[in-house]
Amino acid sequence: MEDKKVFVERDFAYAYSSFGLRFLAYIIDMMVISAIFSIGKFIFPIDPEAKVLGLELTNVIYTIVSLAYFTILSLITRGQSLGKIITGLRVVSVGGENLSTSQILIREIAGRYIQNKFVFLYALALVTPKKQSFIDLFTDTSVVKEDAFKALYTEEI
Repeated sequence: MEDKKVFVERDFAYAYSSFGLRFLAYIIDMMVISAIFSIGKFIFPIDPEAKVLGLELTNVIYTIVSLAYFTILSLITRGQSLGKIITGLRVVSVGGENLSTSQILIREIAGRYIQNKFVFLYALALVTPKKQSFIDLFTDTSVVKEDAFKALYTEEI
């Protein structure tokens, strides 16, 4: 008798993270970044009047700390920050392959910078089928609930 493979249609929709859960992860990350920045300011006091290229030095340093935090953690954990770890989220490549270093760098450096300047771009995650923000669409990534995503990929067919 011939073995036939059974095709099981899987509904990935429930694996994509809600906007609210992503926002909670972001709030947690911003608390961590603020703590890191505050400790750094305590150890290395910054003149509140100091400017770099017409920008307040504290804002420049805070932006650098934020971008470094998200980038370094995402590179180390392949798609997670502390906020995402705590909320059970992970950034994945939509194509199913491993998240690439270039996807991480573009998403976490250029993407965060652009979306923080144009905050409304985050709202795309409310209306796209895979709940992707502007930079997710650009880098072909999505934020998923890690346990649901793993279950879909490890489920026996």
